[in-house]
Amino acid sequence: MTENQPPQGPENRLPCPIGLGARQFPDSPALWHSDRVWTYQDLEEMVQLEAHRLRAHAGRTVALVEWNSPALVASLFALWRIECLVLLLSPRLPQEMVEQAIESIGAQRLSLGGEEAERDLGRSTPSNPGSKIGDTFRPTSRATAMLTSGSTGAPQTIVHSIENHYFSATQCLERLNLGAGSVWLLSLPCFHVGGLAILWRCFISGATVRIQALQTSLSDQLISDPPTVVSLVPTQLGDLITTTGPCPEQISDVIVGGAPISRQLLDAALKLGYPIRTTYGATETASMVTLSERWKRSADVVHAGKPLPGHALTIGTDGRLRIESKALYVGEFRGGMYEERLEATFDSQDRATFLPTGEIQILSRVDDVIITGGENVSLVAIEGAIMSHPDVLACRVVAVEHARYGMQPVAFIEVRVPKREPKRVPKPEPQSRSFQHLQEHLLARLPSFAIPKIMLPMPVPKAGALKITHKQLLEIATQELKRP
Repeated sequence: MTENQPPQGPENRLPCPIGLGARQFPDSPALWHSDRVWTYQDLEEMVQLEAHRLRAHAGRTVALVEWNSPALVASLFALWRIECLVLLLSPRLPQEMVEQAIESIGAQRLSLGGEEAERDLGRSTPSNPGSKIGDTFRPTSRATAMLTSGSTGAPQTIVHSIENHYFSATQCLERLNLGAGSVWLLSLPCFHVGGLAILWRCFISGATVRIQALQTSLSDQLISDPPTVVSLVPTQLGDLITTTGPCPEQISDVIVGGAPISRQLLDAALKLGYPIRTTYGATETASMVTLSERWKRSADVVHAGKPLPGHALTIGTDGRLRIESKALYVGEFRGGMYEERLEATFDSQDRATFLPTGEIQILSRVDDVIITGGENVSLVAIEGAIMSHPDVLACRVVAVEHARYGMQPVAFIEVRVPKREPKRVPKPEPQSRSFQHLQEHLLARLPSFAIPKIMLPMPVPKAGALKITHKQLLEIATQELKRP
């Protein structure tokens, strides 16, 4: 099923790829977790059971705050069959942020029950065994809502339809050789569009999704049970090559995206035999819109490959990458209200250029958002969270290149000096104590990956200067980052 257009069901409905797989290759493995494998027929039965259990929520907006698991996979496709809009949130988000995101779109939070749900999955029976919930989708049905960082620092909640996800997967399969016998490691979380897209690609093509166990490191996973395909952000790849060594021979594709990969990291991976393919995509585009061939050797210019079929990429007059595609999100929530996206194109926050050979090279961001360890982080949001502490008088956050994370935020902070009682010799209060207290303050306001690991006192401007310059802050932060 890799034609340019997704397969159509009755009345122009799209077949659920799991249900279709259960009819076409029922005994092929669909899902693999720990030491248990579910065939497409097994997974279809799981989805049916979940759809019956959840049918009281039909047509509603629900929220899932979950790590990857078989229960999450079954629940997602069950909820889409009963036309639910699913808000996917990271368990790493502060509770206050989770509650705000859920309230902002009027969702109801569902819990999958953790280990108990895993044990019982597939062993229950529907309340009415004779009934079957349809296994087709309305293409225009709103499927997922996800948070994405904007330049204002406030997260935006964007919505994709069933057709968006289907189209993204089928166009990727035009260039990626995937099918029965292929095993794709689900090493990215499903609350990120890159992880969610793996489910659609595998189930549409008849491949197997291998869920990485939370307690198992990526290195151990690849050594003990190597997949054929794995998706990584550069940080994961850097960690992997230092712990695993040469690439296991079973792996045919290592797809690297989420942030630009450095030439040094690409060189190191190629020397160890990793079949690297670079890609570019965004939450707004339902994952990748470009994909390279397997890199044979490094080059002076590291690119993200050529556009996939069905995605039209151009460069605007301001240097921004502009995208036109059926995978583009259909709407977003603003101020608690849903607004459909009317524009035919999407102007990304990335500056880019086309190489003479047709590949796209990503140059830089045009907003304050950086990518650290594969996560989008707004510097404005970090500054706002730090400034919300009553003892903070001023704050500047800069982004510094980091060998492991790609970019890393460094905060410069001026704190309020406590008043001293008269006739007492003032004792300087160490900044580190205030910053430790600030860490606790930030844990309730930012995801853990967005909290700066380095916080420094605000430097004094040079003689005659009114303020410290951005360039000077970058120099100080870079030197601090180089310290052992």
